[in-house]
Amino acid sequence: KSPSGAFKRRAVLREQMEGLCPDKFRRLRQTRIKNKIFANYGQSERGGHFNDKNEVTHMALDAATLELTARELKTILADAKIAKLFEPTRDELVITLRTRTDTYALLLSARSGSARVCLTEETFENPETPPSFCMLMRKHLTGGKLLDVHMEPGDRIVYFDFQCTNEMGDLVRNTLCAELMGRYSNLVLVQNGKIIDALK
Repeated sequence: KSPSGAFKRRAVLREQMEGLCPDKFRRLRQTRIKNKIFANYGQSERGGHFNDKNEVTHMALDAATLELTARELKTILADAKIAKLFEPTRDELVITLRTRTDTYALLLSARSGSARVCLTEETFENPETPPSFCMLMRKHLTGGKLLDVHMEPGDRIVYFDFQCTNEMGDLVRNTLCAELMGRYSNLVLVQNGKIIDALK
């Protein structure tokens, strides 16, 4: 049975685009697919927040998507070291991580409507005076080496394990926990099983 109505018009338009300009049509499809992937991660194609609600469709960050994100971050950021930490807004933390070949900006957001963890290329305006939570993160995490990124199956908490050096020069294991649970989202710093501080 031949397509009818909107489906028929779509099929005809697709044939015309493929026939007249296949390369342009292919790039358009790739861009749409790329935007859909970034939507799953709660980002726009440029790597930052959505400024236009029509830019892409924002999909809910469920446990399965978050687990895939954690796995990818673990692969990309393997053995990376923390170079800088910033807290551009009261609900967000940006960590600059350096690997042997690249430098990445890791965004951890505890915003109730867009809580997520992802890599970003967006530039942020940071306050002149760093907030207290940011200062504490710098004290405990700066220079730390990323050991692992993991989460419990079915949960929505991502754990970033770092090997750091304390004030006495001893090696300690600090874990930054990103709890991505809507209005209850939070960032918590844990050292050797003891909670040091939390964003909220």
